[in-house]
Amino acid sequence: MKKKDGLILRQVKPTLFVLEDFGSGALSQKMITFNSTAAYLWDSLKDEEFTTNDIVNLLIKKYSISADMAKEDSDSIISAWQNASIIE
Repeated sequence: MKKKDGLILRQVKPTLFVLEDFGSGALSQKMITFNSTAAYLWDSLKDEEFTTNDIVNLLIKKYSISADMAKEDSDSIISAWQNASIIE
C-alpha cells in the first residue's frame, strides 16, 4: 500500500487532519480527521510503500501492545484509510 500523492497532514489544535494539496495554497474541501495514533502512523510511514506488518510494528514499538492487538488495530486503520480513499 502507499499513501496517495498530494495529501498533507495538518494540525489545528487539537485536531489533526489530512487534506489534498492542489499547490499554490489551494486545498480541497475534503478533510479526514485523524486521532493522534493515526497521525503518528501517517507521519511515520512517509511516502513509501508499506504493509500491514509495518503498521503493526509501529504500533508495538510506540504503545508496547501485543502483536494480536496491533494487528487488529492496523487492520482497522487500513480499512478506514481505504474507505477514505487516502491510500492505494
